[in-house]
Amino acid sequence: CHVSPSRKNRARGMSRALRRLSWWLVLAGVALCFLAGGAEGKKKPPKNEYKRLVKCASCVAVAKEMGEAMVKEWKDHEGQTILIEKRKKKQKVPYVDSELAVHEVLEKVCEEHHYTNYNLTGTGGVVRFTKGDRDAGSKDHKKKLQGMCQHLIADHEKEVVDFLYSQRNAPENMMDNVPVGICKMVAALCSEDEAEAAAFYQPPP
Repeated sequence: CHVSPSRKNRARGMSRALRRLSWWLVLAGVALCFLAGGAEGKKKPPKNEYKRLVKCASCVAVAKEMGEAMVKEWKDHEGQTILIEKRKKKQKVPYVDSELAVHEVLEKVCEEHHYTNYNLTGTGGVVRFTKGDRDAGSKDHKKKLQGMCQHLIADHEKEVVDFLYSQRNAPENMMDNVPVGICKMVAALCSEDEAEAAAFYQPPP
């Protein structure tokens, strides 16, 4: 059977067109898979992300106040002893080795004067509370920090006491340990990186 050259050319042209179409379909499929994977991998940040970071920063500011007050309490009462009852007997123990020192600090650390000079800053993507002049603080910030302090003691008092008490043998490390110790490990309000950033971040000059 003889096939004319024009019919052969038409057949070859259709074959090339089908090959091109199949390649375009393959490429389109790959692109769709890529876009679907990208959309799935990119999770939108939570709507309340900034609010959560402010809560973390307020916890860190309060934790640092607790740490500073605790170190001062131990220093001011160094060498002093108190009587405690142990196995129905009263014994003398160093004040700094007693949980009483921690409870004394927690009774006073939420007082207003601790939080009158804080301002909220956001630099380099880090949200944090910083201390300024005494008359520069915001009433809203003071209220927020006092509320956080009261929340930590009301909801996590035992854990806060245990953590602060555990630092008594190395008070020089207190300020390094307290942001993560209280705000991540106890209250679960920050990640470790967030707590450290809110506590120690220094903006570039």
